Amino acid sequence: MGTSLHNLLVVEDNPFIGQKIVDAVKKFSSIQTVYKSETIEEAFAFLKKTTLKRKFLFSLHIPSLNRFV
Repeated sequence: MGTSLHNLLVVEDNPFIGQKIVDAVKKFSSIQTVYKSETIEEAFAFLKKTTLKRKFLFSLHIPSLNRFV
């Protein structure tokens, strides 16, 4: 039995790229809800208040993330 992803949080500081990612996810996946954040601070605030059961943070390159690890 496989698992499915229902919610996704995209963190991207470039609004154009962030919107492209969100659009592609909505078009090519079965993810129900896509949240978007432009800063790591916004993302952490969202993750603290959400009731999502699974939370992952993946960074290709988020300069401000170095403060939190």
